[in-house]
Amino acid sequence: IRNEIFPLLFQRETFFGGAHIPFMIDNMIKHEDLVGDRDKKNLTAISNWADKKLLKRIRMDAADYAIKNAWKIKRLSYLNLADNDWSELFKHKFVALRSDCGTNKSKGVLAEVIAEANKHDAGVLILTPLVSCTEQLANHLGIAHYHKYGEEQAGKRRAIDSEQHLVMCYQSLQLMSPRERNELRKHYQYICVDEASQVTRSWTDPTDFQREIEILFDLMDAATEQVMFLCADIDSHTLWCLEQIENFDVESAVLYMNDASWMRDATVFDYQRTEEFLEDVIASLKAGKRVALFTTMKDDKGGLEALSKFLQEHTELADSQLRWYDTKQSRQAPELRYRPNETLARWILEDDLRLFIASPWATVGWDFLHEDAHFDESCVLDSLGCYSAQKMKQQVRRMRTSRI
Repeated sequence: IRNEIFPLLFQRETFFGGAHIPFMIDNMIKHEDLVGDRDKKNLTAISNWADKKLLKRIRMDAADYAIKNAWKIKRLSYLNLADNDWSELFKHKFVALRSDCGTNKSKGVLAEVIAEANKHDAGVLILTPLVSCTEQLANHLGIAHYHKYGEEQAGKRRAIDSEQHLVMCYQSLQLMSPRERNELRKHYQYICVDEASQVTRSWTDPTDFQREIEILFDLMDAATEQVMFLCADIDSHTLWCLEQIENFDVESAVLYMNDASWMRDATVFDYQRTEEFLEDVIASLKAGKRVALFTTMKDDKGGLEALSKFLQEHTELADSQLRWYDTKQSRQAPELRYRPNETLARWILEDDLRLFIASPWATVGWDFLHEDAHFDESCVLDSLGCYSAQKMKQQVRRMRTSRI
């Protein structure tokens, strides 16, 4: 019996890209139940017909779709977003900003949101996936973060209930009761999601924070003034998530794309063997370079301390020239958590810091660009094998003092 599924599949496949059709045909021919009474020559003919017949229509459909569903796109090229004129920012209710790390998204853009909200006595809720981002954003913007009254649940709830503007991790949205959520829907009319691609995808299994994401969308649905996504890695999936807001209107949406990047001229190396990676780190340190090393290794069994001692033994660094931080160490150094820019600059200039090692659990990050105090190389050691290429790149870029 002639199988009529092929023309339909070819049409659908061609809509997304004719280059996939030959591979689809090859796979189909291997399955007798799909081939029916068509031979290989017949299938190839259908493929050629589909490509030629539908190409014109696809182009017309694509143009029509773009006209009806087009995001307004504004291209920028600023290493410091504060240099841009943001006077038209608040003409749009739905905003996506794709800009690389270290381009001053907080003071350059979020500060504008705070100032605009103050004019209307409206609240601003800024959500991030990381504690380090939360605390630093609050300090940069001069507003509260959800640890202001302590890190226990009672302290977080007090901050959520009492602050006009607030920065918090989206994972703590589950602390809100239905009554509090209803009150916050009225209060927070500006919702900003920093590191939006990480929030919408999650660091691990997206279902881990399903309830929190549902609460986030509930708040975004109710925001009357503006919803903003900010991230260095905004892509079609991130925009699709923004489009799922209940009252989303493409006519009120804008995508800012900042082409400037501190990594534009960087040289990036990918190592398959840990030994080779460590050899190059040692060689860089012996050559007098400063290295920032981000690792997925924890120190609960002494792994991080062992790594630092290994590198120290092979480079003869003085104790003051090497620092490593996990959860315990970062809690004992509040100046690094809350004032990382000034602290790292002081260590580099006064103590000749040459090697700085941090784990994800250290909640350490920085974003200043200092002319005299910077690292020469940024490295990521994924000892657990849990990082995707995208997340490795994100961590490399987050060593923002680096001139790679």
